[in-house]
Amino acid sequence: MLVSGCAPGEDYQTSDADPSASAVLKAYDGDNPISRNTIFTYLNGVNVGLGYANAALVQEGRAPLFCLPKDYSGTGEQDAMMVKNLVGEHPVLGNSPASAILLTALKQRYPCVGDDLSAPASVAPNHADQPTLTPQEARKQGYVPLDEYNANAQ
Repeated sequence: MLVSGCAPGEDYQTSDADPSASAVLKAYDGDNPISRNTIFTYLNGVNVGLGYANAALVQEGRAPLFCLPKDYSGTGEQDAMMVKNLVGEHPVLGNSPASAILLTALKQRYPCVGDDLSAPASVAPNHADQPTLTPQEARKQGYVPLDEYNANAQ
């Protein structure tokens, strides 16, 4: 199972607020630049929200969901490509919420492993069991408390 709670072949109920990956990719691949920019904005917003979730987990001393490289500056277009690639590899995921597919893609591409929690998947193996970090360990590895993250995001 690639996406938590998403079994192959199930019919998923999505909404305009959380559209399916197929709907997002249809708009992404379309000719309408407004639709395309809307998709970029939506996916970038999902990515930012997942970043806040990661910061909250670290604040609580728990392992983050994924670990972006320190120099990461993702865009909505990069997010769309990650969704497109994952659905291309596993077409059954097209009915799943695009937000869940983006989370899965980020976890696969940027897993947290070993002592270098910023190592991308291309240089680090994907491990299912992640260590729980204390706030002190998280800070040593480049993570910041949620209040600092919030202040820097504004």
